[in-house]
Parts: sequence; structure tokens; C-alpha cells
Amino acid sequence: MIPRGDHNHYIKVQTKGYEAALKNKIPSLQSNYQPGTFDEKAVLAKVDQLLADSRSIYKDKPIEQRQIELALGQFTESLKKIKVS
Repeated sequence: MIPRGDHNHYIKVQTKGYEAALKNKIPSLQSNYQPGTFDEKAVLAKVDQLLADSRSIYKDKPIEQRQIELALGQFTESLKKIKVS
């Protein structure tokens, strides 16, 4: 989208592999909200353990490993937002 004063222009971008990327996308990690505080160190330790486990399980599959690392990184960033809120 390109904003132009009182209206917007929409441009379709053609990207090779876009459909395949969407088809193979890992869903974002969701958690159930429970009121109260959480043990940030325990959660981050679990994330680190999941990363270590995935690195050994997916050592021969770098694409899948990168997807897992991105998802866990996004989850860690969402924890920071929760902490601030």
C-alpha cells in the first residue's frame, strides 16, 4: 500500500515461492492466559531447552530448525510485551 494524500494505492507484489511459504508456515505459538505473575526464568529456561532439543532433532534439516528458532524468538518477544503490560 502506498498512501497518497486522501487515498491509497495498492500494488500486488509477485514473489516466487509465496504460496509454498504460506503452505509450510508454522503457526504462531499461543498460550492460555492465566492471571497472575509468571516465573520468567523458568519460562526462558524451557525455551532454551526447546531450542537445544530442536537443534539436535533437526540438525540435518536447517529450514525446519530456522522456523522453530523464529517461532521461539517471537514467543520470547511476546513475553517481553506481557512483562511490560
